[in-house]
Amino acid sequence: MTSMNVLPSRPARPPRPPRSSLSVLPSGPMLCSSAMMSSRPMLPTRAARPRGVTFPHSRAEQEKARFESIVDELVRTENDYVADLVVVLTSFIIPLRDKEIITPQESELLFGNWEMLIDSNKHLLASLQSESVRAPRERDFGSIFLLATDKTIHNSFSNLYSRYCANIALSDRCRKDLVSGRPAFAEFLKASMARVNVERQQLKSFLIKPLQRLCKYPLLLKELTKYYPYGETAAYSSLVEALERMDILVARVNDSMLEGENQVKVLEVQDMFTWQDQTIQLAMPFRRLVQDDMFMHAIPSGTKRSKKRKLIRSRFFLFNDILVVGKEKNKSHKAAAGSYLLSAIIPLACCSTSRMDDPTKIDEAVRGRAGEPVLWIGRTDSRLEWGLSQFLLVCSSAQEQDEWHQALSECIQECAATVQGS
Repeated sequence: MTSMNVLPSRPARPPRPPRSSLSVLPSGPMLCSSAMMSSRPMLPTRAARPRGVTFPHSRAEQEKARFESIVDELVRTENDYVADLVVVLTSFIIPLRDKEIITPQESELLFGNWEMLIDSNKHLLASLQSESVRAPRERDFGSIFLLATDKTIHNSFSNLYSRYCANIALSDRCRKDLVSGRPAFAEFLKASMARVNVERQQLKSFLIKPLQRLCKYPLLLKELTKYYPYGETAAYSSLVEALERMDILVARVNDSMLEGENQVKVLEVQDMFTWQDQTIQLAMPFRRLVQDDMFMHAIPSGTKRSKKRKLIRSRFFLFNDILVVGKEKNKSHKAAAGSYLLSAIIPLACCSTSRMDDPTKIDEAVRGRAGEPVLWIGRTDSRLEWGLSQFLLVCSSAQEQDEWHQALSECIQECAATVQGS
């Protein structure tokens, strides 16, 4: 028999363990298959950094980056603001003048010193742009604003904005009067909305931009001061001083705006009055309306010799320097509601007031309204007839009597102090 080579047999495969003996993966989030097969731990991947972009890591680098972004915002928004100022000049002021839609006086009241603001802010913008391209440690933005807010300079930034903002309320009144009373002006404003450079902004939105920009400067200076990255340098001190001066300017402008708003109130009162069918002149610099109310009061009845008195309803307007009394117009005058005939103008420099607590000194007509407090107001120089120089006011309550007596007394004392000071 022929012998044959026999290959060694493979080792027997171990028996498969029963199903019950299979290992169980630990509980928790499932891992991907590659991680299960690899013995090396899997690290979190880092997000790819955009090319050309660097991220500051240290606090100093973060402050520098923030400071530079504020500088960029300051210059960019100043450029936008100057562009808006120029739009008003080219799209509103010049066309309205050239077409003679408004008079030079109306233009001055409506736009104020707008063209001076343009020159001032163009100069400010040029200074900011020049400073922004200098070496970072050499830049001094605070000095730019210190120079701009120097009140000793006649046409300084500070003086120009105080003048403009003081006129905002009167400007708004003028605009409303022109819109309602001059069709050509209203049509011009409507047509201006279609101009590309106007960007569908209304004139009133443009006219408030100087005030909005002025209020933005302290916020930007505060941020520049907060993130200034170069330590206690002279430039940092300039920023701190500029911020303080700008805060003072904004407060000063707010006060001047209150004066302007009060001027509008004075003009509104002036429009309510006529004297022999002519408008009286009440609007004066620094005159302000303190309070006003309707009163029943006693005036002479009949001839000068008559001692009997009757009650009449009038409106009393207390200003800081005068008291104006107006009688309601009756139907025979064919006047609009809220119109008055002038009864008296009493300068407070020669005025007095007192509570009438003694019933024997109160006129019969007034005494007939038992229980109602009475306030006496009169001139002390006796330049006019009694009916135009003295009034017995019937107050609705003791509180109203006290309020008017106190307000009158304070204004009278203020006027007396002013006269003595002059």
